[in-house]
Amino acid sequence: MVRAIVLLMLTLMQGVSPAGKYELTFQPRSEVMSATLVIAARDSGYTASLTMRQLHGTVKSDSVSLLPDGRVRVFVPNDVADMTFQFRLAGPGDDTFLVHLLDGDLTGPVAVKRVPNGK
Repeated sequence: MVRAIVLLMLTLMQGVSPAGKYELTFQPRSEVMSATLVIAARDSGYTASLTMRQLHGTVKSDSVSLLPDGRVRVFVPNDVADMTFQFRLAGPGDDTFLVHLLDGDLTGPVAVKRVPNGK
């Protein structure tokens, strides 16, 4: 809890908020997948909504973490597959995905595009 408060304070001091809409593109196996991630502020941090065809709709999660190096980590549990996305808010970085499946984990790069407000 203390760590989350410290990370939130550091982010606020830097003036960077992860709240917004993002288009994600990644390829765990042969199929290129696209998802829409919406991060919204709430009283005690952030919440995320991930929409993609493979998850059969929108999945919500309260597991949004701000990392000390300026990246955001979003964990989205689901019956189909648990997913973790980790990406930098400002500029290109080591943006990655991790898909947790019954037959093993898949990881790789993820392309992240922040959608301007109002779209």
